[in-house]
Amino acid sequence: MDLEARYFFQDNREEKIQYHPGCLVRGFQLWLNLPKKKKMIDPAYQDIHTEMIPVIHDQNGSFKIISGTYKGTTGPGKSHSPVFIMDIHIHKNSECVIPISSGWNSFGFIYEGNVCSDQYLSKGQLAVYGMEGKIYYKTEDNAAGIFFAAGEPLNEPIARGGPFVMNTREEILQAFSDYQEGNFK
Repeated sequence: MDLEARYFFQDNREEKIQYHPGCLVRGFQLWLNLPKKKKMIDPAYQDIHTEMIPVIHDQNGSFKIISGTYKGTTGPGKSHSPVFIMDIHIHKNSECVIPISSGWNSFGFIYEGNVCSDQYLSKGQLAVYGMEGKIYYKTEDNAAGIFFAAGEPLNEPIARGGPFVMNTREEILQAFSDYQEGNFK
């Protein structure tokens, strides 16, 4: 799985994706909100290819570390605030425990199979977890794939408008004005 990370307004890059007959292609796009003090930084782009992503294999499955650190292995993804992102594949009749930093928000999207994680979750479901402790996943008669993400909360107000995410309505209106006047790089 190749990944892309974009910061605010880096949408002018022409993408060429090659599809191969018979191959399954999955794509996950995750936009990370920037802290208020960094909202107006220059745009940046991060292209992460499959061979750059470390994978940990154990008896329970495989864990692709995209960003953050898991079992002493750090992924190549960089962010302006702490995040932990993994692509998890759990074998059938297996379980795993994912530790998260205290106070962090986290979620898991089940993209293949089904798991038990405090409740039964099936393909296409998203689980949002509490801010303490460890996340448990257990499979039975099937394997499962999970896109897992956790991050330190910014604890700032959020205002949204169109493609813009800022902290106040006034900042949203200013972003629209800046865009219309051609002030974005």
